[in-house]
Amino acid sequence: MKLSPPNWLWLAPVLFWLLFDADALFSQDNVRIAIPRLKSPITLDGLSDEPAWQGIAPFSFIQFEPNFGKEPTERTEVLAAYDENYLFIAGRLYDREPSRIQANSKQRDSVDASSDWFVVVIDSFNDKENALAFATTPSGLRWDAAVFNDAHGLEPLNFSWNTFWDVAVARNDDGWFVEMRIPFSSLRFQDANGRVVMGMISWRSIARKNEYVVFPKIAPDWGFWGKFKPSLAREVVLEDIHSRSPLYVAPYVLGGLGQSFELDKARTVYRRVDNPAREAGLDVKYGLTSNLTLDLTLNTDFAQVEADNQLVNLTRFSLYFPEKRLFFQERASIFDFDFESFEPNRLFYSRRIGIQEGRLRPDLRRGPPRRPPGPLGHGIPGHADGPGRRSSFRELRRFPDASPGLQFLFLYRGHRHFQDRHGRFVQFCLRPGLRGSPFRG
Repeated sequence: MKLSPPNWLWLAPVLFWLLFDADALFSQDNVRIAIPRLKSPITLDGLSDEPAWQGIAPFSFIQFEPNFGKEPTERTEVLAAYDENYLFIAGRLYDREPSRIQANSKQRDSVDASSDWFVVVIDSFNDKENALAFATTPSGLRWDAAVFNDAHGLEPLNFSWNTFWDVAVARNDDGWFVEMRIPFSSLRFQDANGRVVMGMISWRSIARKNEYVVFPKIAPDWGFWGKFKPSLAREVVLEDIHSRSPLYVAPYVLGGLGQSFELDKARTVYRRVDNPAREAGLDVKYGLTSNLTLDLTLNTDFAQVEADNQLVNLTRFSLYFPEKRLFFQERASIFDFDFESFEPNRLFYSRRIGIQEGRLRPDLRRGPPRRPPGPLGHGIPGHADGPGRRSSFRELRRFPDASPGLQFLFLYRGHRHFQDRHGRFVQFCLRPGLRGSPFRG
């Protein structure tokens, strides 16, 4: 049958695309990678030298910056595997000048561009929109964040998000080496008869060279956040795993004694008043389904919340502080909108929960569970408790590893009122510290 021109002209664009863009159709970058299941246990020591890692093919890295598409100047190998409960990531970050590897902090969630970094971004639902990022440095710190809006916008990450996972780092004459162990209960995913498809990105930074290497091949067209974009992640496949409904229970008990010296009615003598504090509470997180989580809290303990940076407000406008309380972190990005502005575009500001009479008011007589985060001298503008009253923390000690599975917090606070009272407050807090817990540094 002979085709007349009107019938075959529509084939021209298709033929043109196949001729000039066939590489995109058949590129290895579009092929899903099957993540192997571990056949033997792994010791989390950072070195990834166990027999279980042998035979696993590493991911191929290219330069992201400064010379996109070129080979990395330092050999970089990243491997992934899993067992019934965990996803394991191994990074072999070789360096010909190991003495010049940079790591300046071990603080949890510390961000320092002058350190070397190893980062893994996982789109566990493969929705090309949201992801979870896990990172570490040669010092072994833990950094995690939630990615939303396909990493589009001025700050498309929730840096206050934390979850349960572990990392180990080792350094030697060959470079530095990483092993991450991420529970599937922390990732959450949807499976189809035991088959799970996720998106994965991994990248490494070499600070002294201002060099970034990345897997898969991601162009720097989207700027720095391009390395976090779930839509550009390589799809990986895991077989014979099933989503679960994890249950996390975190109880605590708190006690203390506050002493104040109040001027009597005749204003002739100060009388001591003792105010004992006894508190207990409970936080519960339960996964109802793979994409629905129930968070419950009873007399929640905000003493474990990271303090805000100290700011002095000389304007008539309210200060904005990021939400760091775990209870309010679940899918917090739902209320964020990108209006290409440096100001937060948040429909719902959960930090207002806990405000009394229009301002942050910590109640140290009742202990930290009653206060919003920040009264460790950081969250209250001006760092003053009221007219004529000034507070100071004489000593603050925290021993997260005082004993296995237990955290201990000790706080001493003294204040002086310039009119008719002064006092002091001592308290302690005990709570379980789970391995890999977001409460631990």
